[in-house]
Amino acid sequence: HLFDQHNEFRQLFPHLLFLALGRVTDWNVRYEMLVSFLLACLVSFNIYRISRVTITGTERCLWLLAAANLLIFSPIQYETWLLGIQVIYLVPIACLTTCLSVAYSGLSLNVKLTIGVLLSIVSTFSSANGILCWVLVLPVLLIVCDWRKPFVPFLIAGWTALCLLSLSFYLYGYRTPESHPSLTEALDHPARALAYFAAFLGTPLTPGAPEAGVWRLAAAILIGTITSILFLG
Repeated sequence: HLFDQHNEFRQLFPHLLFLALGRVTDWNVRYEMLVSFLLACLVSFNIYRISRVTITGTERCLWLLAAANLLIFSPIQYETWLLGIQVIYLVPIACLTTCLSVAYSGLSLNVKLTIGVLLSIVSTFSSANGILCWVLVLPVLLIVCDWRKPFVPFLIAGWTALCLLSLSFYLYGYRTPESHPSLTEALDHPARALAYFAAFLGTPLTPGAPEAGVWRLAAAILIGTITSILFLG
């Protein structure tokens, strides 16, 4: 039951967390809200640690950290902080940023790889986008360990094999929810898919009530597009 598909998610690890918290707190959702906040704090701390080794200049670093924390603790999403289920969406971000923080630490490569694999598995079986942890962590590990070393092809092969194994478990018995479109919908309508993706990124930063309709949607697409361009830059 813990592994069962929920919409398109395999929420094994959040389910274990909810079960443990529920047993201890008599299903008081405020403790789940607290865990969400603590996970956001962990993300913030990881961003701080990463910034210390990737950004030069104290003043510049502080301004960027302030901006990052405004996004992490976004007040415009005040309703989401009241939903205990938000833990599901914060776990992959916490796993990813922890992997990146560990990659830049003084630990041995074997320890970094072990932590990276374990957290990537937790991320995968927490939320659908958690699978990206496998994709995003490997390049950083290659940079840290120097990608020109002879053992790198074995590292890439092993990491890819574990990723595919994890993905195969995720997709075992997978079924598309009845209310959802097919998995090829984005390929059939690429322009609409890009607009949806931009709106998905921009909506949390777009002021105004959802009832605002087409104007708020247009603003969300614009903000999502601008943030994507800034990120790529």
